Amino acid sequence: MPAREVAAAGAGRIDRFGLLLLLLVTLPFHPLWIDFEAARRGLALLAAALLAVSLPRWRPWPLPGGSLAWAALCAFGLCSAAWSTNPAMALDRAQYHLALGLLFLFGARGGLSASLGAVAVLGAVAAGYGVLQALGIQELFKSAGMELLGRYAARGEPVSFLANLNAAGEVSAVGVAAAAALVARGGQRRAAWFGIAVLASTHLALTGSRGALLAGTLAVVATLPASGRRLRVGLGVLVLALAAAFVAHSLSRSTPTTPATETATPESAEWSAPSPSTVTVRTELWKSSTAMLGEAPLLGHGAGQFRFDYPRFRSQAEIEATSFGRRFATLAATPHNDLLELAVDGGLLALAAVLVFLLRALGPALRHRDGWRDAAPVLALLLAGLTRSPLANAPAACAAFLVLGSLARRPLLPSTTVRPTGALLYVAGGVLGLGLGISGVAQVLAATDAARWLAGGPRSQLDAAIDWQPHEPRYRLLRIQDRCGGVQGGSLVETGAAQRDFCKGDLEAVAADDPHDVTALYYRAQLAHAAGELQGAAEQLAAAHALDPREPRVTLLYAVVVAQAGDVERAIELLEDDPHPKLRAVLAPTLANLVKAPWLQQRPRDRQRLARERDFVLALDLLEAEPFEPGPALTAVTTFKDAPRPEAPGPDPRAGVLLARLQQLAGRSPDPALAPTEPGDLGPSRDLLRGVLEALDADPAWATARGPAGR
Repeated sequence: MPAREVAAAGAGRIDRFGLLLLLLVTLPFHPLWIDFEAARRGLALLAAALLAVSLPRWRPWPLPGGSLAWAALCAFGLCSAAWSTNPAMALDRAQYHLALGLLFLFGARGGLSASLGAVAVLGAVAAGYGVLQALGIQELFKSAGMELLGRYAARGEPVSFLANLNAAGEVSAVGVAAAAALVARGGQRRAAWFGIAVLASTHLALTGSRGALLAGTLAVVATLPASGRRLRVGLGVLVLALAAAFVAHSLSRSTPTTPATETATPESAEWSAPSPSTVTVRTELWKSSTAMLGEAPLLGHGAGQFRFDYPRFRSQAEIEATSFGRRFATLAATPHNDLLELAVDGGLLALAAVLVFLLRALGPALRHRDGWRDAAPVLALLLAGLTRSPLANAPAACAAFLVLGSLARRPLLPSTTVRPTGALLYVAGGVLGLGLGISGVAQVLAATDAARWLAGGPRSQLDAAIDWQPHEPRYRLLRIQDRCGGVQGGSLVETGAAQRDFCKGDLEAVAADDPHDVTALYYRAQLAHAAGELQGAAEQLAAAHALDPREPRVTLLYAVVVAQAGDVERAIELLEDDPHPKLRAVLAPTLANLVKAPWLQQRPRDRQRLARERDFVLALDLLEAEPFEPGPALTAVTTFKDAPRPEAPGPDPRAGVLLARLQQLAGRSPDPALAPTEPGDLGPSRDLLRGVLEALDADPAWATARGPAGR
């Protein structure tokens, strides 16, 4: 029987099996998975394992356009483990791409309407649960004693099974596009498909994900030209509703929230940044990602390696925005652009393979009006990929690849038929299924064991998670935190010899798998410093400081270590050279504590030097305090001015600046003779004095005396 006839005959069965696979990737979850998207990629491997074992039963099957290009991407990803920072993670990502390729081949076996139906039903299930969350189903879970499910999402937050509004919005965007395509195709079930489209659109609007909303809206627009006049009216109303939701969310000033699965607790501090603009965050991400691509333009950094290599290129502006002013540590897992991530991971070769794949699989369909309609779910994924990374969102990606496979085998696309030897195909399918299944089980069980530990389970469950997935650094960092009494203010609570000995293996493993993780470097430095290994601590802190020069915890401990090692001037430079506002807010008490340090008592010159800096910062704080109190400020400035200056002869130019500001605050004109005249006069304190100097420059005589040389 020809391949097309076999596919048509089995369309109903393939539709049900396709839906089963998509539900397998989407529905199972644990409320405390630390990375839902990573766990779902493991579920995608399980779905692909079922496909690998069962596909031989459906031969002969067509090889859809673009298959070889995607196979080349998967093979390249496997090879990239040779030059990756974390080779095991490169293999995991290559296996995930292989899983998407199997979904693509499976989609080519069935009818297009069957695949669209499976995706639409998936969208209805995910959207339905999200709408129930918005209506308060979490409270019902709590009242029924299901505490974990009750705490899974914030009150009224429609994250569905995905734990993230953007990820949930992407699944609904693909679902509404599939339902709209089925409505546009007509048929007896068009009313049911339209109901699903309305449900998915409702959930999409509730998520507030602007990228997903725009993608879903434009995907539905793509179905309009090929729909009948009456159907076009209903779909047009849907488009207007989605567009209105997009505009409303774009105009509203929303405050980003920490995901429900985020375990980090913001530090208490006197200073915090305003809510970041998502445009600012993405712009910074794309700038740094482009720099990453420039370092390895041909071969890239390796499949799935963005997360591990990005810290070397991460900008301060992006860190400040995503961490809300350093209130908690953040991890940039993707650049929020699928094509850019593929280019960074695999270089221009991988990007070329993906573009060839899309041209071969999707390009011919888009030459026809019906093709735009039927490709709506794929278009939704591609459009969402311009501002997010939905390719790593397994439910949305698997759904789109299922439709894309069906689209690529349509008569208007050139395809060939493969008829390999039956026994060979069964063996190959069994081996491939076994490999994917083992990897998928390991990833899912690791995520679940770690989640059970977070829910209050025994430590053995966290140990089991590491045994299942030893190359995932986050599980090891959790064990380090646990064995060290937890974390307060971003620092380990206990750093004694017992903790250091127990965590040694985990620290070495994290250093090998994720050498650019600033948090891990800081933990290693803490434990080394507590053990009296100043050189080892300094090396770890120097590496962390180079990656993130304004990280307050790293800067503070680095200053303590170098001061303890004898380089007080370097310690002062670290503390005063453009300190982060969180560090600036505690700079005076920090210096006061350093002066009292036991190891400094036998070094009177260094102690005197640090005491002078303490007096300087205290005087500066009093001059900048609101309300201004003249008496204490005058005393502090005088104390600093009259204190001995062991590091250099002559008066300190900074004292002149403080005196001039004191005169200005007292209502007098600042004395121009006190103005610094050379750029190096103020040393590393220039940034601390920036506000004072700007206020003094408002006086023409002072500004003239200071001149360009003193600026």
